[in-house]
Amino acid sequence: FSQFFKKIFHHGDSIVEVATMSANNFAQPHQQQQEPQLSQQPKHHPHQQQQQLQQILPHSSDPEQELPRVLLALQTVYAPNASHNPSVHTAILTGSGGSSPFSRRDLADRYLTSFQRTPVAWIVCDRLLSTADVMQQPQQIEDSTLRTQRQFFAAQTLHAKCRCDVLQLPPSSLPSLRDSLLRHFIEHASDSIRATLENRPPNRPLVTRLGMTIASLAVQMSWITCLSDVTENVLKPHPELGPYVLEFFRSIPEEADSDRLVLREEEDLWAYRDHLRNSAHVVLGLCEHAVRSCDVNKDVATAEAVLSCMQSWIRIVDMDPGLLERTMLLPWMFDLLVGGSTNGGFEMAVDVLVELLRTYPSDRRGNEGLVRVIIPRVMALGGGDLSPFEKAVKEEDEDGMRGYCRIFTEMGESYLSLILSHEEMNQQSLVELVLRCSAIPDKEIAGITLHFWYRFVIGLEDLEPYEYRQIRIDSFAPQLIRLLSICTHLLRYPAGVDDLSPDRIDDIEGVRFYFADTIEDCCRLLGGEIVLRNTGDQLQEECRRVTSLPQERQLSDWHGIEAFLYAIQAISMYVPSDE
Repeated sequence: FSQFFKKIFHHGDSIVEVATMSANNFAQPHQQQQEPQLSQQPKHHPHQQQQQLQQILPHSSDPEQELPRVLLALQTVYAPNASHNPSVHTAILTGSGGSSPFSRRDLADRYLTSFQRTPVAWIVCDRLLSTADVMQQPQQIEDSTLRTQRQFFAAQTLHAKCRCDVLQLPPSSLPSLRDSLLRHFIEHASDSIRATLENRPPNRPLVTRLGMTIASLAVQMSWITCLSDVTENVLKPHPELGPYVLEFFRSIPEEADSDRLVLREEEDLWAYRDHLRNSAHVVLGLCEHAVRSCDVNKDVATAEAVLSCMQSWIRIVDMDPGLLERTMLLPWMFDLLVGGSTNGGFEMAVDVLVELLRTYPSDRRGNEGLVRVIIPRVMALGGGDLSPFEKAVKEEDEDGMRGYCRIFTEMGESYLSLILSHEEMNQQSLVELVLRCSAIPDKEIAGITLHFWYRFVIGLEDLEPYEYRQIRIDSFAPQLIRLLSICTHLLRYPAGVDDLSPDRIDDIEGVRFYFADTIEDCCRLLGGEIVLRNTGDQLQEECRRVTSLPQERQLSDWHGIEAFLYAIQAISMYVPSDE
C-alpha cells in the first residue's frame, strides 16, 4: 500500500496522468446523496464475513476493464430488476463462466464505495458522464433510470475526489480535467434546457453537482480567472445556460469555504479567497445582466438563481458594502418582497435580505451607506395599514407573515446599536414592527422575535451611565408593557389540550418556557412590582370574563386564568417579599 506507481490513461483527446498515493492518503470520507438504502442483512459468522470480502473483485487499474464492472455494479444497485444477460456480464467481469460477483446488492454497493477511492475512478467517471450509451455489449440496452443514476454517481464521485483526492493527480493534468468537466457541464445543462422544452424532467441535480465539482477543482488549481473565463467561454456562446452558470457561480464561494478540502498548500486557499473578494463585481454584474435581460417575474428559475447566487456570495465573501449599496439588485429584490408571498422568489428574497442584514450590521465601520439604503425600504414593508406586512396579517398569509417577521426581527438585531443610540431616529418604529410580529397569533411565527427581545434587554442593561440607561428604558416602557400582555396571551394552552399527544404537549411546554423567559426579561428592566400589577390586573379582568359566562362553560374556560398564573409564577423571584 505504501508503494507509488504511475499510469497514463488515454481517453479521446485528453490525457489524465494519475499518481496513486498510499491508501491512507486518499481514503477520505465522502458524501453520497443518493446512496442506496441496503436491506438489512443477517449477522454472519466472522468466517462468513471473510468469505464475503473475498467475493469482491479487486479493482483494475485499466479503465477498459473497470468500466464494465462499475456499470454492472450500478445496475445491481439501482436497477436490480432490469433485464440483462448473466453470461455476458460474467464474461465481461471474469472472462469465463460462473455466477456474477454482483449477485447481491450489498456486494455491489461495497465495490462502488471502494471504487470511488481508486485513481482509475478519474477516467472511468469521465466516461460515465457521457450522454451516450456506454454499454459495450449489443445484448444490453441501458434504460433512462440507470443512465441518470450512473451519471450522477460519476459526478458525485468526481466531486468527492476534487475535494480530497487531487493529490492523486500531477498538477499538469488539472487543466485537461477542468476542460473535460466544463464540456460535461455544458452538455448536460443544454440537455436540461431541451428536456424542459420537450416536457421531460430535466436532470438539474446532475448539473448542480457538476458545477460543485468544477468549483472544487477551481480552488485546488487556484483558477483565479474562473469567473471571467466561464462568462467568456460558456455563457457568451450559450446564453440560454444563464441560470445554470449562476448556480455554478453560487457554488464557488461555498466550495472555497468547505472544511473538506484537502489542499496541496493551505496558503493558496487564502489567496484564492482574496481573489474572490476582488471579483465580486463580476458576479453582481452577471446577476444584473440576468435581471435586465429577462422578465424575472415570469422566469422564476432565473430569479431564484440570481437570489441564490447573491445569498452565497453575501454570506461567505466579504464583499465591499459599497458594491451592494450601488447595485440595482437591491431595489429589484425589494420589489419582489413588496409583491408578497405569491411572487415567485419571495422566500428566497427573504433569505437574501436576512443574510444581508446579518452580514452588514450597523455597528461595523464602512456599512453606513448600505444601512441608510436598507432602512427606509424595510420600513416601507411594514409601515402603514396598506403595507405588505399588514396585508399579509389581514389575509392570514402564513408565508408572508413569517417572511416579514424574519426581516423585521433580523433588522432589529443587526441594527441594535442604532435602536439604543442617543441620537433620535424614530427607533420606536422598528421596535413597534417587531412587537407587531410578536402579536401574531401563530406561536411559531411569534417565537421568531424572542431572540431580539433577549438581545434588546441585554443591550439596555449594558447602557452607561445609569441615568442614560433609565432614560432609554423609560422611552421603551410602553412597548415592554405591551410585550408583557402579548407574551402572557401566548402562554395559553390551545383548546382541546387534553386530547393532545404527550409529544405535542412537550412541544407546547417548551414554547411556553421561552415566552415566560421573555416576561422575566421584562421584569429585569421594569421591576417586579410593575409587571405584577400589570399581570394581576389582566388576571382579574380574565376572572370577571369567565364568571360572566354560563355556568356550564366556566369550568372548561380555564386557559386564560392558568396563563396569567403561570406568568406570575415566572416572575416570582422579582416580586417584593412583602407584597
